[in-house]
Amino acid sequence: MNRAPRWRAAALRYRWALRVLALAICWGVAELAVWLALPDIRSLADVDAATGHTTRPFASATDVSTLVRDGRIVHYRTGPHGERSLDHESALDGDGALIACVGDSNTFGVGVEFNETYPALLGKKLPAVRVANFGVPGFNGWQVAERAAQIAALFAPRVIVLQFSSNDDDLEIPVGELRARPFTSVSRVAQLIYLGYRYRTRAAVEPQSRLTGPAVRAVMEGAELSGVPVVILAVSFPPTFTAERLAAAEAQAPGLVFAVNAESLWTEGNVLRSSWHFNERGNGAVADLLAGVITQNDLLRR
Repeated sequence: MNRAPRWRAAALRYRWALRVLALAICWGVAELAVWLALPDIRSLADVDAATGHTTRPFASATDVSTLVRDGRIVHYRTGPHGERSLDHESALDGDGALIACVGDSNTFGVGVEFNETYPALLGKKLPAVRVANFGVPGFNGWQVAERAAQIAALFAPRVIVLQFSSNDDDLEIPVGELRARPFTSVSRVAQLIYLGYRYRTRAAVEPQSRLTGPAVRAVMEGAELSGVPVVILAVSFPPTFTAERLAAAEAQAPGLVFAVNAESLWTEGNVLRSSWHFNERGNGAVADLLAGVITQNDLLRR
């Protein structure tokens, strides 16, 4: 008399087991798809009190998202100060004037090897100087400016390059929050779901964006006080820092602030297939623009 209820209970458990298994398989496939589609640079990130997040010293990461569309795997390494490096060495060692390049993933060089980034290519065009890559993936405008102020105080560069793009539309990457939650600390799908929720609420987008203008002005005021030239490189313009503001920034501090608009270089042949970042050719064109501004205005002799 008890066989039917027992059979139904066993069938119910079996169905639930199949559902859990199917869910686990789907989740695993999603994790693999994200791993192949998006660069995994979590191991490079660290929490920073001033900017929210930064790049960790002596970190390593491998990017396989470039394999499908660009046909290669890219390796990332950082030096003792979180700067991108070839093999964990410091770009600050050696003699010669220092050019500090500060920016987002376009400066860091997501999708390209170290020697294909625009700071590395700029160093080849100006072999008598040291060029350090202080780019941090995910940085928006105010974070770039804040990081530049840190670098200026720590290393006294001869020239600072500030690179901006349209990241002001994005939320700051909550590295500390992602690490504090057990699931988001290990699952990239969970990270995307959580970041999507954060972005959907857009609670911090406007306050983040409004900080860009004041932060840039603070860097320019620092340039005027210290006499260190600042080259503002616009790869694409964030909503709060337009082409007109770039020209106004140059006019505000003549001889110290120089504007470089690289938006015209954002063409198909200069951009990676796997992500919206410059390839080696595009970075070479950016390095040519910067080298021209630096040499024509004799910035290294100041």
